[in-house]
Amino acid sequence: MHYLGGKFRVGKQIANFLNNLRESNQPYWEPFVGAAWVLMRIKDTPNYASDIHYELIEMWKALQQGWIPPNKISENEYSLAKRGICSPELTAFIGFGCSWGGKYFGGYARDSTNRNYAQNAKNSLLKQITQVSTTKFFQADYSSCETPNEQMLIYCDPPYIDTTKYSMVLDYESFWKRCKTLSLSGHTVVVSEYQAPYDWYCVLEMPTRTDYRSKDNRMIPRIERLFIHKEAR
Repeated sequence: MHYLGGKFRVGKQIANFLNNLRESNQPYWEPFVGAAWVLMRIKDTPNYASDIHYELIEMWKALQQGWIPPNKISENEYSLAKRGICSPELTAFIGFGCSWGGKYFGGYARDSTNRNYAQNAKNSLLKQITQVSTTKFFQADYSSCETPNEQMLIYCDPPYIDTTKYSMVLDYESFWKRCKTLSLSGHTVVVSEYQAPYDWYCVLEMPTRTDYRSKDNRMIPRIERLFIHKEAR
């Protein structure tokens, strides 16, 4: 499913790194699960996934329970969902999967080729859910919830600083402090970002691009990076 800031292009590389880093039988947790492009490639169990976005988590739970998304979404149905008239799982499906650029209700997605965004999102999700069928999904704010287990591998993919804003407003100073606390308490914490505070070091760089274009219609290149706290080395 298309999702603003999702790891569709680099999810495999990130998951390969995490799978190699993960210790035997170590629990895994994603507190910003989003579209689950990394999670779906994480091997072994137990796996936990959370997000502050209630409707998004309800969508993943519904998919686990056999819910099938619709093949088409009209502009009127999009408007109804935006007004909160649909079920939580359908609201999330429409809000992300049928919106331009995967930004939550960022505008009804359409293009000159009459692409069926709903069908594409449905196909993607039904494929993904087979890979995360045993994951424990729960709604939570990363800053206040307790870790689901001890000595976990935690992968954080927060809204990036100085990029297109999400509905969630992230306090970046508090975020990095929380990640440091988790790291120093024995968890293995890996953070996705373009940049990080001085006491975090880069363990992986991945050239990629965004779906946004420059004024001359060129794809904007980016360097995705993974960071680990220096005292966790």
